[in-house]
Amino acid sequence: MNTWVHVTHGVVDETMALDATVTPGVNLYTPAFAAGMVNVTALSPQPQLGWTYANGVFAAPAAPAPTQAQLAAYANAKQWALATGGYTITLTPVGAPAAEAFVFATDATSYSLMTGKALRLQQANPPAATNWQFASGFASIATADFIAAAIEVADFMQATWNTLETVLATIAAGTITTMAEVDTAAWPWSVSTTPA
Repeated sequence: MNTWVHVTHGVVDETMALDATVTPGVNLYTPAFAAGMVNVTALSPQPQLGWTYANGVFAAPAAPAPTQAQLAAYANAKQWALATGGYTITLTPVGAPAAEAFVFATDATSYSLMTGKALRLQQANPPAATNWQFASGFASIATADFIAAAIEVADFMQATWNTLETVLATIAAGTITTMAEVDTAAWPWSVSTTPA
């Protein structure tokens, strides 16, 4: 079998599989119709309906531009992934010889627990340190360091919403028109820092 396409005005408008013994214009189809046929058996990927054909080259149609609703949905998903994807802070656990990078979980439950613990640590008679569980295990974090970390995480998460607000307004204004432009907006990123 051979694979053929028919091209009208530079666009593939029909695809067909023909027995190898068939010659379009000779024993199948009129010569006028066969003039628009191209054997694409050896091509990969195979041209499809709607592909363009010019100067012996097939090209897939360009993907349609995303709608504002699709861009907004993409931006919302990006913000949520950043906000809930964890935040890295470098600090020195109580009794440890050196600073380490710790990834504070920022999913809704973890963030709520961290916020509650930070609130408690700012009340009367706080403990000197808090044992906090990370993916790597438990670490004893000094009260001041834990409060500073909680504030930094909260500021980071709020920055993702601030950026989202700007990105959504820019999408609505028609300035951001591609997913790549959403990606390259001024999103905050989780970077290692040392609490003061």
